[in-house]
Amino acid sequence: MIRIKITGTILILFSILLFIFMSYSFIAPNGIAFEIVRVILWIYTILFSIFVGWIGLILLRSKEPLPVEQLKKEIEQEVERIRREAIEAAMKSGREDNEK
Repeated sequence: MIRIKITGTILILFSILLFIFMSYSFIAPNGIAFEIVRVILWIYTILFSIFVGWIGLILLRSKEPLPVEQLKKEIEQEVERIRREAIEAAMKSGREDNEK
């Protein structure tokens, strides 16, 4: 779980740094021929940084996986509940058949 949080944080920081560096290169002096390329790269970088930041947020918000013991206990409880419901339904069905 810690690896997921670290990965999410790194992706968000990478996204922010990418945006800052590309913004700086947008105002840095260069020839006019490179202006179009810079604008296109700036737009691409903005979209990419939003995407990477979005993935980072998803990773940061992810829940910690449950331990195996807890999963086994939940499955056993669910199986027991389904068993009880099936027995109750069979008993109810048997009563209805006997009443007829």
